Amino acid sequence: MREFKFRIWSRKVNTWLLTKYWGMNFDGKIIYPVGADCDDSDCIIQQYTGVKIGGVECYEGDIVEGRAKKSFVGSVGFVFWNKKASGFYIGKDSNGLKWSSSALSGGRLDPKIIGNICENPELVKEHGLKI
Repeated sequence: MREFKFRIWSRKVNTWLLTKYWGMNFDGKIIYPVGADCDDSDCIIQQYTGVKIGGVECYEGDIVEGRAKKSFVGSVGFVFWNKKASGFYIGKDSNGLKWSSSALSGGRLDPKIIGNICENPELVKEHGLKI
């Protein structure tokens, strides 16, 4: 069975929050612990894709570089959830050119995680990613 994990970035304090004390109700709303310095507008929630790249867990929002295979060599994109396809994809934006989650696990991409959209906004700008 696939493991469901999340990480939560706080825009307010610019750091990852401990997720083991958080929850989600049946409406999809976050349940914050008493005293938490965060609300829905301050937090970015990212789900684990179920794939490890180079031994590192890959999450939504990770910035991935293609290293060796044909169509993605030297290309950089970010991981996002595609609602229409019900799967994780990699792309420059959530509407343009995409690579499916099968590319995450190797395949033609041979990916490397080089950062994420929260901690590395300079990579977003440098590579023209549209979040």
